[in-house]
Amino acid sequence: METSRGDSSARALATRTSPLLWLLGLCLFLPCVKSCGSAISPVGLAAEGPVLLPLMTPFLLAQPLAIVTIVALLRRRAPGRKLSLLATLLVALTLSSPLLLVDIDYCDRGWPLLLVDAALALAALALLVRARRATAWPRHALTLSAFGLASLPLGLFLLDIAGHHAHDLRVGGWLSLVAFLGLPAITLPSLRAITRR
Repeated sequence: METSRGDSSARALATRTSPLLWLLGLCLFLPCVKSCGSAISPVGLAAEGPVLLPLMTPFLLAQPLAIVTIVALLRRRAPGRKLSLLATLLVALTLSSPLLLVDIDYCDRGWPLLLVDAALALAALALLVRARRATAWPRHALTLSAFGLASLPLGLFLLDIAGHHAHDLRVGGWLSLVAFLGLPAITLPSLRAITRR
């Protein structure tokens, strides 16, 4: 079976991003930030109330997206129609995180970060729409790229905490920073090769 250069680039991108997705899913349970004298994990923050649940979607949905990706890689076939739709739904739900951060940034950190969060959310949405028009591995790679952009605002939020209060970040916070910053660093440079006809 012959594959195009875009298919092989997209499959390679999926291979490189799956460990970072897995790491982000693992960070869901690791202590992330120090709050009120004790370290709390993203799952603990999500359990605090319904307002924080959308903020934690990159942590909550990275593992299912990693599973979809790893299963496709092990089968040596791009995700089928149902798994592709599931991956799209996971990324669409992840868009709630930057949208909630737009509100947080406006209230607490000012309008420049509001613009960054909003721009990243719109770029992720545009990639997700583009992914639905692609086929096979390029579709999944564009979906993974959209997840990277949709989760980046939460990574930038943690980076801001690290810059001002590094002593408040715990092991899960540092590891999730690697994943949050690594996903766009891997996916964005590959977009041209993936979308080339």
